[in-house]
Amino acid sequence: MPDGACYANAAYTARTYREHDLVYAEGIAALSRRGVTIHLPHAWCVTRAGDAIDPTWEVEDGTVAYFGVPVADAEIWPARGEGLLEDFGWAKRLLRDGLLPGAVADRGYRPPPVTAPPG
Repeated sequence: MPDGACYANAAYTARTYREHDLVYAEGIAALSRRGVTIHLPHAWCVTRAGDAIDPTWEVEDGTVAYFGVPVADAEIWPARGEGLLEDFGWAKRLLRDGLLPGAVADRGYRPPPVTAPPG
């Protein structure tokens, strides 16, 4: 899909392949090429198992790392242009109110339980 359109590419792919249970995700991606790593705002899709599916970048194993939010509500996935975090109105509400219950899809990473230190 076209470079420079990752938000629309990821949302379109997630909508088109809903039968594969993909969701739209947005955040930061670290791309390594020729020994150089760059960090960019980016969007991709996430499977039920937490695997990233990137319809924009052609990547090889281990060349990209993703850190972001899998968004459960398909109604707010972008249709074109900028991402959710770049939309001032949406980002302002996010910073003010936090994520609404159920906004984050249950995908991938599970933080370890917090335990008290010994003793």
